[in-house]
Amino acid sequence: MRNDETAQYASVPEISSFYVGFNMDTIPKPVRQAFAYVANQEQLVQSVFKGRGKASYHFTPPSIYPDGANAYTQHAEQNWPYGYNQTQVPQAKQVMEEAGYGPDNQFTVQWTQYQSPTWLEMAKLFRDQLSAAHIKMEIQQADFSTLLTRGRNGNLDAYTLGWIADWPAPDNFLQLLNPPQTLTSDPAPTSYINWTEENGSAAQQAEEAYAKVEDNQAPTDQAQTARNEAYIAIEEANWEDVGFLPIYHSLGERFWYDWVDIEMHGGMGGSRQAKDGVRIGERS
Repeated sequence: MRNDETAQYASVPEISSFYVGFNMDTIPKPVRQAFAYVANQEQLVQSVFKGRGKASYHFTPPSIYPDGANAYTQHAEQNWPYGYNQTQVPQAKQVMEEAGYGPDNQFTVQWTQYQSPTWLEMAKLFRDQLSAAHIKMEIQQADFSTLLTRGRNGNLDAYTLGWIADWPAPDNFLQLLNPPQTLTSDPAPTSYINWTEENGSAAQQAEEAYAKVEDNQAPTDQAQTARNEAYIAIEEANWEDVGFLPIYHSLGERFWYDWVDIEMHGGMGGSRQAKDGVRIGERS
């Protein structure tokens, strides 16, 4: 390392999702779809996040996706509607022009993100690509607590946030895409996208699918099959209305000196790890 010391390194795919969220009350569907068309998740992971993660097309992480990571990839490759591993600026421009936007009628969106040079680099890529699709994107940075406060109050347009598992099952993630739990008019919304039938044609599909999850909690194969079908229906509803634009699933990383004996954490991250087994030896 820069201090001439040698450290051990380990990494593990985390059960997490990082995304761009949209206040669907203030950002029309064609604008949200334009964001999805210009996004090339694989390019963002490699060029912005330096390969330290996995491109995301579902909000559910691969390790807990119904039937596993291979099913995750297959479903995305075959069905992602905005160009799998592609930047599609012409399609973004087309969907905006079909909605009545043009050079003299641009849509202005406020992007609020983590205070991070990495996320700022990503934001600038979006801004430059969207400018060709009649979208003017203004970038603002905020600390994490400010992001959450403004989100709960309904004072965000487009924003960056992430979610790491509280428990390793799809419903822990997809509760954020259950429309009744996204309303900032309620006192404790789970997410901040304000998804309703007025601003998204697939809102009812998502709500009915989440109700199916809640109605099939028994530990049986039949209930599991019903839940899996509902999970995928929620993902596809989100694809249609673009409440969340998935970006990447993070890679948990740890560096430690030879004189520290510590186990690597698992997929739920270092914050969930009990560190009562750490041993400190003599420094060389």
